[in-house]
Amino acid sequence: MTVVTLSERGMGRACVVQTGSRLHILSPACTFKHPGGSQNNHEAFEATHIRLQEDGVNLPAQTASIGLGGGTQHISVLLKSDLSTRCLRACDRRMMETGEKPDPEAEEQVPDNTVVGSVDTSGFEVTAERLEQLMKGMEVLLSDVEQLRGDCSHQATELIRSAVDLKQQQEELKESYSQLSREMQEITDTLESLFETESTFEAEEKQEEEKPTEEKQEEEKQEEEKQTEELNQQL
Repeated sequence: MTVVTLSERGMGRACVVQTGSRLHILSPACTFKHPGGSQNNHEAFEATHIRLQEDGVNLPAQTASIGLGGGTQHISVLLKSDLSTRCLRACDRRMMETGEKPDPEAEEQVPDNTVVGSVDTSGFEVTAERLEQLMKGMEVLLSDVEQLRGDCSHQATELIRSAVDLKQQQEELKESYSQLSREMQEITDTLESLFETESTFEAEEKQEEEKPTEEKQEEEKQEEEKQTEELNQQL
């Protein structure tokens, strides 16, 4: 049984009871706002602050659109929260007073939820196969990374060892260069000493060569003087 009370201006309160269902809108259930006071047979109202109740338990507040049509004998309630439409059989005061029977065509049409479409899972299977292949590829990649890490570690050890050997060879080369420098200095000193000795020897030889020339000139001079004396005596 549904009872609707509206004022002439479209404002009022309502008590909606749906027989055979757990949905109830209790009084004071809602406040109706008339969009413009139209007097047509088909009028729309906005209901706010609706109080719903299931099995005696109050549910959160809802907002609904209520349409009246067919001489205010049917009420269509659209709950905006779950976007579900519920058609309620309604009777106004005149129907209650006259005792008219409700229209059987106005009974609520309950949707058939038994028919459920099959879900295509081929996409999920393809995705699962690709994911499995990706996981295998990741395992191979991780194995390659571990092997590469081991190779890099071995190469790093070899490089460190080579660096130590090169440093030792560098120290040996420095020592050999120092020894070679000392030997070169000794050779240079020896050559300078030899040059000095040679110069001294040449000077002595020159002096010895100059000495006989002077004696020879002295002898020639004496020989000329002797010849001159002999000529004078002959004259």
